[in-house]
Amino acid sequence: MLVDGVVALDALTLATRGDRVVFAGDVRPLLRVLLAGASPTTSPGSACVASGTLALAGRDVAQGAHRQAIGLALADAPQPDGFTVARALEWSARLAGLSAADARARAELSLGRVFATSLAARPARGLALVERRLVALAHAIVTEPAILVLEDPLEGLDAHGVERVREAIAASTEGRAAIVFLPRVMLAGPSAELVGSATYLVALHRGRVTFDGVPSALGQGARLFAVTACGDVEAFRAELERVGAEVHGGPHQISVSLPEGLGARDIVAAAARGHAGLLACAPVV
Repeated sequence: MLVDGVVALDALTLATRGDRVVFAGDVRPLLRVLLAGASPTTSPGSACVASGTLALAGRDVAQGAHRQAIGLALADAPQPDGFTVARALEWSARLAGLSAADARARAELSLGRVFATSLAARPARGLALVERRLVALAHAIVTEPAILVLEDPLEGLDAHGVERVREAIAASTEGRAAIVFLPRVMLAGPSAELVGSATYLVALHRGRVTFDGVPSALGQGARLFAVTACGDVEAFRAELERVGAEVHGGPHQISVSLPEGLGARDIVAAAARGHAGLLACAPVV
């Protein structure tokens, strides 16, 4: 995967499962590729799939086949000048091929779904942060997509705003799959619920997968470390599993989820027992 012509993700092999997937960490390249689809540009931040296969719900992302299936709710989506919220939503629907009458109906329905009907006559520009997040969700679902893609939806919100957006997300994702992009794995704070309610979690660090699995593997006091090892890595993995750690990834870059009571020193000790060399060991959560 290339961003601005530079390799951002390489040798990435994974398959997610379930209908609520969270990608956390260095996720911007993946999000940019979903935005670009089959039409990568030369503008800063442009991304494309250079080799291999990237599929979303069985649709080839490199060919843009996913575009009709997704609705994107960006953290700070731009809004047009001179449009009311309702008119901007109508045009989102019109550009997707709906008739004028159907677009008006969809705009009204989408605002109602995110509990933001009162914003319909407001100018699309100049909304408060929580209002922008609600309108972004309305735009994302106005075409009734099969998959909702959310970028860090709770970032910067106060407690009241978090609750409003959480309710809107719950209503918006009913009956459809969702992918949430977060800058980090959160086991506490507003975004922790998004992580905990996911059916699958993928954590990325410096272009590598540091964890992929069910979020519950990180709970109950567990801590996640991104580890790079050399030497007898298989023996190292066996030693980690022997003390109750969960190990994912490989062969040399792995994620280690430690149960309560264990820490980095136990990873070092397992490497010593397994005759492996530790090149890096950094906490992820």
